Amino acid sequence: MRSEDHKSPREIYLECCEQISLAFQSDGYRYSSSARRLSKPEGPFRFEISFQSSKRNAVGEFVGIWIQGNVHSPRLKKWRQSNVSLRGPSDIVGEGLIGILASNPELGLWNVADPVHRDAEISNMIQTIRSVILPYFSTFEDIPTACELMTRLNIPGIYVVDLLDFLMCFSDQLSTRMAAVNYLDRRPELKPFYAQMFERFARNGIPDYPLYPPPEALAAASIVYQFGDLLDG
Repeated sequence: MRSEDHKSPREIYLECCEQISLAFQSDGYRYSSSARRLSKPEGPFRFEISFQSSKRNAVGEFVGIWIQGNVHSPRLKKWRQSNVSLRGPSDIVGEGLIGILASNPELGLWNVADPVHRDAEISNMIQTIRSVILPYFSTFEDIPTACELMTRLNIPGIYVVDLLDFLMCFSDQLSTRMAAVNYLDRRPELKPFYAQMFERFARNGIPDYPLYPPPEALAAASIVYQFGDLLDG
């Protein structure tokens, strides 16, 4: 073991990732040291906890760690490959840095440069993963409940394109349309932009690129999934 005085930021970062990973082995997560991520299959999903660091790391001053939670679904990818979808052939369901998933943008960066406080930082990261990311993953463990929640609420880390593809795959057209209508009702300021995009896409066709902005995604879904105009109720 090299002394703390001679460890590079990368070595410190990798050692911290390894230590964090040990805390989740009993939960069924397997750690990939090359990818710096934990993963666990769960029904039609694969849950991932990934770690990132910074190019601005400096010896003795800053060794940053960011943590992200990702939900993938091979079943959703297969559905997307066999059906017209908004996202295209991807297995992504939801993803986000831990602050996004917690709806707390200030949460999410840990500095492990100081060896005196490093263990406390590691303990805090483990606890935050348990209090934020694992409950986020549990949202998807019961599919009917997940679909019902997505129909009514905004789930952090899920783009509109992924929300609607998910519901078309795991639920039905009626529920997916209701989710789209409810989304606009929660964000009434988007309705004029949706109306503009819906008219444009109906006239000119849907552009061949990922539709991340909600008004565009909802307008595309109205046509692709044959919802009709969402503003008609």
